[in-house]
Amino acid sequence: MAVYVEVRSRWLTEHEGNKRDRNMFFGAVHIRDVDFGWRLLPDYNAYTKETTNAEPYLFMSTNNEGFRALRNEKEIPETGKVMVLGDSFAEGLFLSQQETIPAVISRRLGGYVYNFGVTGYSTDQEYTVFTKWIDKINVEAVALLFCYNDILDIGASNPPRPPKPYYGAREGIVDFSKFYPLSAKRVEEENAIIDSTMDHEGMFCCFTPSPASLPDRVIKTTRRYLANLYHPGMLLSVISSDIARTKFRFSGQYMKVAAPLLENPEAHMEKIDLVFQFFVKMREESDKRGIKFVVFYVPDILQTYSDGKTELQNLRKVFMEKCVKNGITCLDPSDELAEKAKWNDTYFMDDGHFSPFGAELAGAMISNAIAGK
Repeated sequence: MAVYVEVRSRWLTEHEGNKRDRNMFFGAVHIRDVDFGWRLLPDYNAYTKETTNAEPYLFMSTNNEGFRALRNEKEIPETGKVMVLGDSFAEGLFLSQQETIPAVISRRLGGYVYNFGVTGYSTDQEYTVFTKWIDKINVEAVALLFCYNDILDIGASNPPRPPKPYYGAREGIVDFSKFYPLSAKRVEEENAIIDSTMDHEGMFCCFTPSPASLPDRVIKTTRRYLANLYHPGMLLSVISSDIARTKFRFSGQYMKVAAPLLENPEAHMEKIDLVFQFFVKMREESDKRGIKFVVFYVPDILQTYSDGKTELQNLRKVFMEKCVKNGITCLDPSDELAEKAKWNDTYFMDDGHFSPFGAELAGAMISNAIAGK
């Protein structure tokens, strides 16, 4: 039992001795942006340390443009290897600088990899980032990470989502010439408040990125069980709590939003078509510049740990079919993530974002596609 618990509960954001402080990321508040809707707080550094007396080290950093830095650079280099677009999966929510997908790609392919992923972005915002930066930097490839909620968030936002810029559309056709940014005055006023209240450095204690080895953790857990051996009620409670940590858990609201879309994509086909119009536009613009354009389908954790519920794969099937129809190079890591999840969690089980192991697999697949392997 101790072995099972320690193997299966390795990747949690909340774990004894391995807690990834959510304020480390959400403390890097999003400032408002006229064209993008929001960006990360520019020039932000989050430090952590393994114990209260240990030396702190950099866990995450943003550059002066309000995007996550590859290391700790503040100026965006003019030349690199890959532009990565997306939302929190691309940004690397709860991942250290070295664990993010762009960092994995950089290690595998060499060269600088731009991380333009920002939590909450949808496909139209990613397109706006693409158009602003594609001629300011030199890259060989663009990799866009697609998540199911990009379908829901395409176009103008509705409460409680924050306001975002959007493109005009009529009868299901995007009008790329009609762009509706946020109010510059309102953005300036909101950012003045943020700038006056936010600290551009944060210290978070204590996070251990490399927890004790599996044998050490198993021994520690076994001792905890043995200590309660003569107290069956307490032992059962401890074991039940530990097992609960190994299962992913989501609110009823999440299930009401995610599962219906994953199971019944036909009900959202109009918005799915809008998403693909942005994909095609980016692929065409990339082709003109001799740049490879790749879309990476991010399976929801429900799909990976679906326990054989095949209906949850319906969106994935529709999505990949439309990739072929529209001539988009799309990568589907679903089977590999599910297979590897049998022996090491590919997601943070209490959150649903990629674990370091999942991000490594995703980065490797994207790198191989770019390299033509």
